[in-house]
Amino acid sequence: MKPLQAEVTASGKWHATTLEASGINMNMGFNRINFQPGGEHVDRADFMLPICTLKRMQWEFLLTISDENSLIHIPFHIEIES
Repeated sequence: MKPLQAEVTASGKWHATTLEASGINMNMGFNRINFQPGGEHVDRADFMLPICTLKRMQWEFLLTISDENSLIHIPFHIEIES
C-alpha cells in the first residue's frame, strides 16, 4: 500500500476541507481525509486507501470545499487497478 496525496488549488477565499472515499463495487468502510493548508491557495491531504481483494476497485470520492459562508460538495469516481 502506497501513501497517496490529494492536492486542491482554489482561488479567492475557497479552500478544501475534506475528501471522503467509499468503495463502489465493495464496501471499504467510511474514509474521511482532512486537508491542511499547503501554501498560497493550495490544500493537501496525505492518506492511504484500504487494501482490496479485487483486481479493479471503483471508488467514489466527495470533495468538500468551503469559504466563510458556504460549502460545496463535488463528487467524482476513479478506478484503481492492482
